[in-house]
Amino acid sequence: MKGTRWVGVVAVIVLFLGCGKSKLAPFLPDAPDGWSAEGSATNKDVSGVGHSSMRSYVPSGSAGSLGVQRVTVQILQGEKDVDQKKLQEMAGPRKFEFKESKQVGGFPAFESFPLPDNDTHSLDIIPKKGTYVLITAYKGGAGWGKSENRQAAVSAFAGKVDLKKLAALE
Repeated sequence: MKGTRWVGVVAVIVLFLGCGKSKLAPFLPDAPDGWSAEGSATNKDVSGVGHSSMRSYVPSGSAGSLGVQRVTVQILQGEKDVDQKKLQEMAGPRKFEFKESKQVGGFPAFESFPLPDNDTHSLDIIPKKGTYVLITAYKGGAGWGKSENRQAAVSAFAGKVDLKKLAALE
């Protein structure tokens, strides 16, 4: 009887320790110079679809001159043979942007064209099939008009993500 109680107690403790944690959260970047994390990471696990961790960052120093209000970094990993449409839904609403193909850290990536009327600028990196790093900058002040500012903001965060370790994650 005592053994049965202990098994139940241990099971409850394990469940509580596992809640709110994600295997992807440790891969979210530390804030680059001139930025600070806004709150803690949000984690989402959807059975049969995948896992997601996201954090927001705000300018706290010299980055304020870039004209970027905030940047979000989301790491998304789909389960094996996941329906890509369901995985895209898990990423949240994203508006259509024209994007150019490039390489970031040796991995395929797609960066939005910095058109003057865009309210966001994104860089999507694919470390491996089914794993995505989605970096989005949001329009802020006057510096937004310079395309190199938007590109510098998303690139600063891309440089802080360990893409090779993320690619090796099972």
